Amino acid sequence: MTMGIEKHAPHLATGAGHRVMVVDHSLKTMQRLATMRHRGYELIHASDTTSAFRELRSRRPDIVCLDMAALPDGHELARQIRNSAAGLGILLVAFYEKRSMAVRGQICDPHFDCFLQKPVDVNELMRIADEVR
Repeated sequence: MTMGIEKHAPHLATGAGHRVMVVDHSLKTMQRLATMRHRGYELIHASDTTSAFRELRSRRPDIVCLDMAALPDGHELARQIRNSAAGLGILLVAFYEKRSMAVRGQICDPHFDCFLQKPVDVNELMRIADEVR
C-alpha cells in the first residue's frame, strides 16, 4: 500500500545508486533484498534504533525501511527520523507482517510514505523507489 510517496521524498536522484537502509534485528530481510545490489542499490543494515541513527547520519540513505514487527518503538523511530535533519527527503517504508494485527491497527502512520507486507516483494520495493526518481 503506497500513499503520498512524493510527500516526503520528491527528489530522489535518477539512476542507480540509491542507498537503502533496513532496520531489522534479523538478517532475513537483508538476505531477501540482496538482489537489489545487482540493480545498483547499496544496502545498509541497522539492527536497532541506535545503529539506525548512526547509519542515517553517516551514510545518508535515500530509503529507510523499518520492520515494524521487529521494532517495538518503530512508530517513534519513524517520527524521530522525520523530525531530524538527516531524515529530510528520504522515502520511509514500513514492513509489517499480516498476522501482526497490532501493527496493522497502527498502519496509518503519517510519517511513512508506504507500507509493504512481509515477506517483502523486492520488485515492489524497487518499483516504489523508481516512482520517486
